[in-house]
Amino acid sequence: MLIVIRSKIFLDTNILIYHTFKRFDKEKHLATKELFAYLVENSYQIFISTQIIREFYAISTNSKFFDEPLSVDEAILKIGEFQNSFVVLEESYIEELKLLCKRYGIKKQKIHDTNIVATMIENKIEAIASFNRKDFIGFVEIELFEF
Repeated sequence: MLIVIRSKIFLDTNILIYHTFKRFDKEKHLATKELFAYLVENSYQIFISTQIIREFYAISTNSKFFDEPLSVDEAILKIGEFQNSFVVLEESYIEELKLLCKRYGIKKQKIHDTNIVATMIENKIEAIASFNRKDFIGFVEIELFEF
């Protein structure tokens, strides 16, 4: 009997952005395609959160970032694809968030990355895939997924 060990991984917003916008950065787009293929092939359980969905929507529909941003309908369709492909977590882990803020002296916009880490901890997810690695370095509770 073959036993498949399922690992958990959390995807940061930028992974979804680079995967969606092929022309934005072709190298990173290709990296996300390879990452997804690897995760599926190796039976990873893939997680995002409602925060990631909000961030994706805000960025993908913004002409400040893209010459051709997604329309409202396109963004909603893409979010539906994410819901069908990944486990979407609600991020309401205030006590863990407060502990992390105190432990690391979190201030200003760093609260958003800290909220992701709190969501991961509460759901026993140890690894995150992100192109913004510096955002998560220093959190000893999680590791950065190498890809």
